[in-house]
Parts: sequence; C-alpha cells; structure tokens
Amino acid sequence: QPVGGSKLAILNGQGELNRTVEAEPGEVFSQPKFSRDDQSVFVAVRNHAGMMSLRRYYLDKEIGSKAIVPYGNYVIGHPVVNGDTVLFTASNKTSDGIYAWLESDATLYHLASSPAGLYQATFANGKLIASAFTASGHRLTILESKWKAVTAPQPVTDLYVDHALDASQRIDKVPTARFAYKPYSKFAHPFNFHSWRPYYDPPEYSFTVYGQNTLNTIATELAYTYNENEDHHRASADLIYGGTFLQPFGGVSKTWNRSFAFTPDTIAHWDEWEYYLGLQLPLNLSGGKMYRSLNLSASYRSNDISFTGANKNLFNATDIRYILSRASFSAQVQRAAQHIYPRFAFSASVQARNALNVEANQLLLTGNLFLPGVAKTHNLVLNFAYQGRDTARRYGFGNNFPFSRGYNGGVDFPRMWKVGGNYHFPLLLPEIGIGNIVYFLRLRANAFTDYTEVQSLRTKAVFSFHSIGGELYFDTRWWNQLPVTFGVRYSRLMNGNLVGLGPNQWEFIVPVSLIPGR
Repeated sequence: QPVGGSKLAILNGQGELNRTVEAEPGEVFSQPKFSRDDQSVFVAVRNHAGMMSLRRYYLDKEIGSKAIVPYGNYVIGHPVVNGDTVLFTASNKTSDGIYAWLESDATLYHLASSPAGLYQATFANGKLIASAFTASGHRLTILESKWKAVTAPQPVTDLYVDHALDASQRIDKVPTARFAYKPYSKFAHPFNFHSWRPYYDPPEYSFTVYGQNTLNTIATELAYTYNENEDHHRASADLIYGGTFLQPFGGVSKTWNRSFAFTPDTIAHWDEWEYYLGLQLPLNLSGGKMYRSLNLSASYRSNDISFTGANKNLFNATDIRYILSRASFSAQVQRAAQHIYPRFAFSASVQARNALNVEANQLLLTGNLFLPGVAKTHNLVLNFAYQGRDTARRYGFGNNFPFSRGYNGGVDFPRMWKVGGNYHFPLLLPEIGIGNIVYFLRLRANAFTDYTEVQSLRTKAVFSFHSIGGELYFDTRWWNQLPVTFGVRYSRLMNGNLVGLGPNQWEFIVPVSLIPGR
C-alpha cells in the first residue's frame, strides 16, 4: 500500500474483489499460497523488528489467523502447498533448509539442508525435489528427507546485532562538527593514469596509457606508435580539456627515423618534434536502435625537423607549420555477445593536412561497412580508402594509408586507392582460462582479399597490389579485465615482385579495434 501497510486482496474467477486481509501495523506480507481446499492462505510475514513467521489466514472472517511458525530471527520463503503438507525454505543457523508443516498432526518438521541452500521444494512420486545452488548455477536435486520434528527453525546467529544496537552508534549520538570547504579546481590532478591498451589501426601499432582527473574534465594520454609504412617510431603526450562543449586539446610528440624519397635516388631521413594545439567537437547522435557518433577536430601544428643519415648535409634543419583537420562518423546497431561485429555498422573518416609555410598537402579518406553473413554469427566487412598528396616534394606527411595486407606498406604514390573484403566467422568457443591470467573466449577466422592501385602523376603509370589470404584470431580476456584479440595472418601476394617480396607472407597480428578507421 502507498501508506506503507500490507494486505492480501482475494479475487474470484472473474477478477472481482471478494475480500481483503489487512496486516497488523508494521507487518509485511509476501509469497501467499492457497491451501488445498482454497479456504485459507499461507503467508510469509515479517514484523516491524525484522522477525519472520509463517501464518495461516482463514478466509472465514470468524476464524481469523493462526501461526504455523512463530516469529523468530530467521528468513522464511518459497512456501509450496503439496496436499496436506506445506513445504517452505527457512534459514537453518548457517544455511537455508527445507521445512514441512503437516496439517494432519499440526507438526513442524525439518526435512533437508545443504551448505549452499535449498529452495522451492515439492514432492514428486514420493520423492523430495528442490532447487539447489551449485558453482555452475541452479539444478534440481532429489533429496533424502529426514523428518525431524522441531518447534521452529534455528535462528540466524547475531553476528552484528549487538554492535548495531549499541547506543553510542546512534545517529543522534554522533558529535556535530563544521568542516572547511573550498572550490575544487577542474584542472586538479590531471595526470591520474588508470588504464593501458595495445591497439592496431592499419598501418600503425600503438601502446597507450590513459589518465583522467577526478572530475572527468581532463583526459591525458602517453603513447608509443610504430608506423609500418614508413618504419618510424613516435612517442607522444596529449591532453584534452572536457569542461566545455567545444574541447581544447594539445600535445607534443617526438618521431624518429622518418623518411621520404625526394627524388628516385635521394632519400631523406630525419627526426622531428611536433607541437600542436586544437579544438574538437565530439557529438553523440545515438537514437533508436543505432549508436551514432560524429567527431570534428582541427589543430595547428609545428614540426621542428633535424635531418639524419647519409644525405643529412643536403638539407637544412627547418620547421613545418600546418593545419590538420579531421572528421569521423560511425553508426552501428547493438551487438550481441556472440557476434564478432555488429550485424550492421558503418564508419568513415576524412583527414586533411595543409602546410602554411611550404607547398605540401595530403588527403586521406577511409570507410568500413559491416554487413551480416550467411549465419547469424558471421560478418561481411568491406573496406575503402583513398589517399592523395602533392608532388612538390617540399615535405612528406606521414603515410597512414591502409595498404593491401602482406605488402610492407612502404609504397607512397601521389594517388592511392584501396578496396578490401573480409568474411569473419567463428570456429570454436573454448571458454577456458589459464591460472586466472588469460581467458580464451573464442577462436575465429577471416578470409580476405585486398586490391590497391597507385598512380604516378608525372608518368601516369598505374601499379596494382593484390593479395588474398586468411587470418586466425584469438579473442581473449587478460586478468579477467582487459579484452585482447591477437592472431596470425597468411597473405598470398599477386604482385609481390613489384616491391621485392615473395608470394607467401606470414604475419603476427597484435590487438585490433572493433571498427578501424575512426
């Protein structure tokens, strides 16, 4: 009842109210069951002191009610009427056991107990059956019933009652005090690192440490990145302020072993420092069955370049200033646990780099389309990419083009296109763990084909790089917390001779993202 009371409402077969049974003040009714003759109701009742009882309420107003089990410090529930016997579960000192009350002799009996508890008991073909807890979940159990007459269940041991009722612990006895307070800065403790993650977003491998302050207004990242296209390494530190709708960010990075072919016989190698400041606008556009996100960002960047290697004397140290603009959009339906990818998802990104003090620019477009396969747990994934850059050769921006798998990725032409197809499907669901260190959820496979074309603007020559192959993935969870996917890849190169590679290539795949190209 809204006023805090409790009552039983007795309805007839047409759903009309016949009568009500009001509880005493402070009492709460639960789990009522009709007797075999429908003339009374057995109810588990809790009083204002937290004690419980099993009572029989007669529907004849003249008779009233009768206590089957007296009030005590135990829990009573799951009454089941089986002929003239009422079976129920009650706490038995340290576990929940099965009790029975026989109407024929008005006697209470203890029938069975289990360390993990027994519930919802009944008789079937003369055998006592109950639901028992196990390490693998519930199971129905046939029990040996030992009818031992008792006056009441054994009360639960009062482990904490004495301390809880200690008068000195009452709220009105706690001394009052006034504490000093001051505003908490949104910029306080920005370097609160909490997580790390390995990641692969072709063509870059990375390892990132994440931090976030107490108010979630500042996010920080420390990262190491390896670019397989250019074989360079980068260490970076980033900070984003999320206390405003339009979020400012900044950072610094150091890159080693960058390279670019300024002429066919002149390759420049250099290290560079990069400093950047920018703004980003992350939008959550989710609605209905679709999760949608749109992220827009722009940043001003300055690169200090120091040339190295055999040709370092041919170039002077310089700095490049440019604008980096990004836009990414993703949409997906909810993904069930047994699905490798969502049944439908789409992601696309645009990245533009435009230098301010030299003639240099680059445009990268990527897209991914996730579709259902033949079976419900299969996925067809299509990939698209385009990259274009200038031919002035004043500066070479980093090459992030997702090249055909199996090639070394070092190809960098002014115009490059790629289309790829993947068919993902599960093989095994081992669901086994090793020493609470790693848990193997799934073994799955992917059959793929990639086709890339590159074009020289000077000669108009077009070269194609085609590969087909298969991948084997292990979906795991480390220390029961961190999801990690790794695997192996075999690629059959159709044009490997163009870059001095044989037709058969094997690779180890480090952890990958759900929807790459964000």
